[in-house]
Amino acid sequence: MRVGDEAATEFATSARVRHVDQVREQVGGQAQCVEWLGGPEVVSERTLEQWRYKRKGPPYIRAEGRILYRRSQVMAWLDAQTVKAGSDG
Repeated sequence: MRVGDEAATEFATSARVRHVDQVREQVGGQAQCVEWLGGPEVVSERTLEQWRYKRKGPPYIRAEGRILYRRSQVMAWLDAQTVKAGSDG
C-alpha cells in the first residue's frame, strides 16, 4: 500500500467514526426523549406510550422491538406545538 493510500483509508475511517458518533448523539430511547421534552415533570414515559398508541406526539422509529427518537424530529415537533398569543389553538 502506498503512503497516499494509507492516508485516504485513515481519512475514510475517521469520517465513518465521526458519522457514527453523530448518529449516536441524535437518537435516543424513550427516557432520552422525556429529557429532551423537559423531564418527567413535563411529560412521562407513559404519556409517550399513550401518544404512540393514539398516533400523536413526536415521530419515532420502531427498530427490532425498540422505540427510538431522533432529537431533531422531537425538537421540530415541539416547535410545531407553539401556540401564538391571541390564537385559539
